[in-house]
Amino acid sequence: MKRKIVFYGLIIVILIGIFTLIYNLIKPDRIKPNINNKITGELQYSEVESFVYEQETQIYLFFFSNNNDADSDYVVTKFLIPLLEKYKLEDFSTLHYVDLAELEAKSDSPDKYLRNHFGFTRYPTFIAITIDKDGTKIEDVLEWQPLEPYTMDVVEQWLINHQVIAS
Repeated sequence: MKRKIVFYGLIIVILIGIFTLIYNLIKPDRIKPNINNKITGELQYSEVESFVYEQETQIYLFFFSNNNDADSDYVVTKFLIPLLEKYKLEDFSTLHYVDLAELEAKSDSPDKYLRNHFGFTRYPTFIAITIDKDGTKIEDVLEWQPLEPYTMDVVEQWLINHQVIAS
């Protein structure tokens, strides 16, 4: 009796493995839109502060994201790409993309680094930073909240408020 149970258990495990392998071989590749070329320049998280100090303008707008993150992918595909189409824009010329993939890979607590340097812990996040004689100042943060995600209207209004798109 034990032999039959072990035999059938082994058959089930083998069948599950075969079906999983077949599924992974034939499933369609998910094409992710490349937002990097729609936003002015891609920066790594570690380059943001030096970038701000090297520029001549007073306000900087950033989109902190991770290409490997489902929430970031959602914001890009459901909000940013449609807004480009709605406003007939080639790109968001004053919005800088900051890739957080390297931070995720290197740090045990990326949220701590983000909180200490930029005032937020979750992403995707839109952030406005100003620079003056007193240094840098976080002006406005639109931070992703998984339980209460922002809507397209909220993203659109943030981009309008910061003159990334014209109303």
